[in-house]
Amino acid sequence: MPVHLADHLAQGRHIPGIFQLNPNMSVGETLEELVLAAFASILPRQIK
Repeated sequence: MPVHLADHLAQGRHIPGIFQLNPNMSVGETLEELVLAAFASILPRQIK
């Protein structure tokens, strides 16, 4: 991760649209988390 992004996150800030992946997770676990995040962002708009 570039230093300026690491500094930004270390200050408690967020970076919309950038996911920080956990290197200790398997590819399958990572995909499950990404799918969950995608559905969580889509479903609230569908409920209206």
